[in-house]
Amino acid sequence: MSVRTAAIVMASLLALGGLFAAAAAAFNWEWFFRSPNTRMLSFGIRRRARIRLLYLLYAAAMLAMSLRLLLDVA
Repeated sequence: MSVRTAAIVMASLLALGGLFAAAAAAFNWEWFFRSPNTRMLSFGIRRRARIRLLYLLYAAAMLAMSLRLLLDVA
């Protein structure tokens, strides 16, 4: 596998993860926010709106990393 192919695969995975996190925050998926991994990342945040905002920021960061990776290999 070439470096370019690996970068495209990684960028795709980052983009999918970012879109999934953004969808979970936008649609307030209860099952998503009750998972142990989600609770681990938002350990000190009590209000649901703040957790959703945090995950929107995570999603934006993942999408930005994906875009940056694609622009670097193009």
